[in-house]
Amino acid sequence: GAGGDGRELADAAAGAWQAARLRPRWGRAWRLVGAIALERAGRRHEAALAEEAVAAFRRAREENRNDVWAALGEGQAHRLLGDGASARAAFQAAVGVEPNCVPCWLELAALAVETGDVDQARAALERAEAARQLGRRTTFVSAYERRLATADPELLGRLHASLGGGGR
Repeated sequence: GAGGDGRELADAAAGAWQAARLRPRWGRAWRLVGAIALERAGRRHEAALAEEAVAAFRRAREENRNDVWAALGEGQAHRLLGDGASARAAFQAAVGVEPNCVPCWLELAALAVETGDVDQARAALERAEAARQLGRRTTFVSAYERRLATADPELLGRLHASLGGGGR
């Protein structure tokens, strides 16, 4: 692929940037720029791409302060850069917008595990599990709501293993 991340992602990045330039007030375009940059950063292990993701997600949040996915992505990009404090702030902003955002709570739990704060990790994992349970009892009307209640099974398993609990 193109520098280890595939021609498709490079083409997608170009298209997302074009959309963001054409409609600079459209937060979803900036979120897409950020998501693609974050994916490329993870594949290529390039800080510049993670920094691009942070900037794009921030721009998305400027356009829509209630964009939980932009806050989540910004936190993930900060985490990739090793900036735990900024990652935590972004994840906390995300759960401030959507208190039942399972992926956001799992990211907070993972960050707490990485920093050795077991109590905080357990508390965040408990919030994620409570939100998952609520999701199981709820009839969703949108893909957005389903995504809020969806856990990454690999991350969930790693967290349970790290914190000594069984997977649920």
